[in-house]
Amino acid sequence: MVAGLDCELIFIMGNHDQRLSSKISTACPELEGVHGMDLRDHLDPDWTVCREAIANGPGINAVEFRHRHKSGHGAGHNNVIAAGRSVVSGHTHHLNCTRVSKSLGHFWGVDCAMMAPIGSKPLRAYTEMAQTG
Repeated sequence: MVAGLDCELIFIMGNHDQRLSSKISTACPELEGVHGMDLRDHLDPDWTVCREAIANGPGINAVEFRHRHKSGHGAGHNNVIAAGRSVVSGHTHHLNCTRVSKSLGHFWGVDCAMMAPIGSKPLRAYTEMAQTG
């Protein structure tokens, strides 16, 4: 299935996406509010920027999209248990899909972050600590 040309474009903001404005507001508070100093200023205005989005309406059939709900080992499973519905997240930097079966049906915990080959240019010398300094 392919999304139509009229589908809503949603950018789920995560902790790495906040770094530009956080760094600038800490180092140069006088630049806070100046256009171009926030990541959102560099995104196409057709995109909605948010912390979470819900597809398929409310309730157990909904799919929740967020950067992070639970974290650590087993995040996909733990997200489903905590949210009570399927959850797609990316904070763990793992590719993983976990099915959780309950009396109400099957739910999915999807970790979809870091879909680049190890050793590719964006990942050279990458560590979480190197990025947070």
